[in-house]
Amino acid sequence: MNEKLNANEICRLMLQLTGEPTWHGETNADNEAAEQIRLLGEVAWQALWTLSKAQDSIRSAPEGNASAAKMGKALDAVKDQLEEIL
Repeated sequence: MNEKLNANEICRLMLQLTGEPTWHGETNADNEAAEQIRLLGEVAWQALWTLSKAQDSIRSAPEGNASAAKMGKALDAVKDQLEEIL
């Protein structure tokens, strides 16, 4: 059986694996935070790459396909969330 994690479980796991980078004003802790940022950047890149592939897949669907439209709306919601953050 291939049981998938839900979004909350993935986020908690990601933070457990990477930590949450914050500035401390202490060299070793700040070096660790820089590494955490690098790791989170790699995770973000992978997520954005996967979303980009999903977008390509949606574009290749036949015009008017209901499931592709639903996927497109979900992708648009993610884009809106990213725009708010960035």
